Amino acid sequence: MLAQEAVDSKENECTAMLAILDRLTLKGALVTIDAIATNPVMAGAIVGRGGDYLLALKRNQPTLHGEVVAYFDDPATAGLAVHVDVDKDHGRIETRTTTVSQDAGWLTGDRRHPGEHRFAELTSLVRAVTTVERGDKISSETRYFISSARLTPTASPPTARHGPSAAIGAP
Repeated sequence: MLAQEAVDSKENECTAMLAILDRLTLKGALVTIDAIATNPVMAGAIVGRGGDYLLALKRNQPTLHGEVVAYFDDPATAGLAVHVDVDKDHGRIETRTTTVSQDAGWLTGDRRHPGEHRFAELTSLVRAVTTVERGDKISSETRYFISSARLTPTASPPTARHGPSAAIGAP
């Protein structure tokens, strides 16, 4: 753990995260944060401190999440590079399929004017599908991320493959 900031409610978590970011040197770091902090202010703060972000998308931002889901579901994106990683351990088979696109310029979100990008330096869109087989049970989870880093399916950070955390590390 690099830093800790006490908060009295969930509404103050982003304020605390910004205060922590202000104390850190982020040059060359990839900051990963769960969906609570997926907002333009957080992205701008990270890029402004010299880092890159990998921010999770969930349904708490329905327009942004929906745009990225629709993009990856579009048959026209079927040719994107994909990496499949399979782990067999503890009586289960886990298959992680990571798809990354650098075609992020179209993602507009809540723009105030044409040509405005909602998230600073947005470069990559990531879809991570995890399927777990345990005996005769199969479960699957699909997660989506946006990033200012130029990611590839094989070089996407483990957080995109295994789930986000509030972490800072080298890309």
